[in-house]
Amino acid sequence: TVQADQAGQVAATTWLPAPSVSRSFTITTKPLTMTGAIGVARDYNGLLTATVNFSAAQLSGIKSPDNVSFSTSSYSANFTNAAAGASRSISVSGITLTGTEALRYTLTQPTVSATINTVAASISLNPVSINVGSSISHTHSASGFVGSDAIASMTYTYQGTGSTSYNASTTAPTAVGTYSVTPSAVVLSPGSASSYVVSYAGSTLTIIGAPTTTIATTTTTIAPTTTTIAPITTTTTTTIPVDDGESAVGGNVSLNQSPGVVNVTTTFGFLLTNTGALIPQIKMRLYIGPINLKLSSTYKVGGKKKTYKCTYKTFGSTKKRPQVWTTYSPKSKCKIPAVLLGEVRAGRAVLKAAGKITRFWSLNKSPKRPDGSKINSRLINITIKN
Repeated sequence: TVQADQAGQVAATTWLPAPSVSRSFTITTKPLTMTGAIGVARDYNGLLTATVNFSAAQLSGIKSPDNVSFSTSSYSANFTNAAAGASRSISVSGITLTGTEALRYTLTQPTVSATINTVAASISLNPVSINVGSSISHTHSASGFVGSDAIASMTYTYQGTGSTSYNASTTAPTAVGTYSVTPSAVVLSPGSASSYVVSYAGSTLTIIGAPTTTIATTTTTIAPTTTTIAPITTTTTTTIPVDDGESAVGGNVSLNQSPGVVNVTTTFGFLLTNTGALIPQIKMRLYIGPINLKLSSTYKVGGKKKTYKCTYKTFGSTKKRPQVWTTYSPKSKCKIPAVLLGEVRAGRAVLKAAGKITRFWSLNKSPKRPDGSKINSRLINITIKN
């Protein structure tokens, strides 16, 4: 408030005194801006949190000789969009003014930007084996996806392999045969696939003929002159399912590939992980029983002979008889030494997988099927090479 008055010069009658007058004025704070603050780039993590570098930041608009500075001890910063992308806007708050004349000013919080980098992720399909006429349900293993980001769907491209003729198509085949399956165009919900660089590993789809069951007819004979009813005879014959071979699981399989699924047959394969672990994936249907398997190899390092042996912990179906194809893997893993893996891929060594799949028809460990046919164990003898 400003007060003005005038005493006047009465004696000389030059001017008369003026009454006192008060006037109020509002002095507003001067706005300051900040320059030189820089948003810090980071990899995508699904969050909005951001970091700002203030090492080159300075205030603009301070009147000399006012003493004004700033403090970032309580600042916070958030991206306005969590997805990966260049020049993502960052909203900053909580920067305060300090100094003896700080109350004379107000600070406009800076707006900066930074890049959110894409991150790597991978998807690997598991092999599928179904009876003709059954629906196809793909499963997969995935890594690299962060936070709550989840796979909602993918596009699958099918193509016949070997003697199966089927041109590449996103329409699933229905005829008996063997097909390659290539995944692509993953859709995430929640999350956005644009935040990732996704690598895909395909697998196989095997469509087999449906198992058959033959039931003999039932005949009831009633004598015309008596009330005696002849015994009712019912005979049920269960044929061995067409996809149930009694032969051993054997042969050669190549390991000269990147981590992923290594198929031996439609019901037997391995998963090679990024860390060099080799995990069996064995399918069983209609039977229960333990699976025992071990790996072995002899190779050289620097001219010296080395021996590798690893036995998987017993696995398989021992508590429930699966009615559909069910994949079993051991809880233990056999990690292949990097040197041995390189020797196998170079063709200078091989891995031997040997074991047995013991099979029973029921939980009481019956060695025979309902039709009386004997159930044989399946011996495993596989050579893994380049």
